[in-house]
Amino acid sequence: MKDRDFWDKVTRPIDPDPDFITFPLPNVEIR
Repeated sequence: MKDRDFWDKVTRPIDPDPDFITFPLPNVEIR
């Protein structure tokens, strides 16, 4: 269920987690 956790974090507002998200990703692009 790694993909689920990945998308769950990506679709959520950018949280202070630089280890996970190393590049800015606008939510609009994901949708």
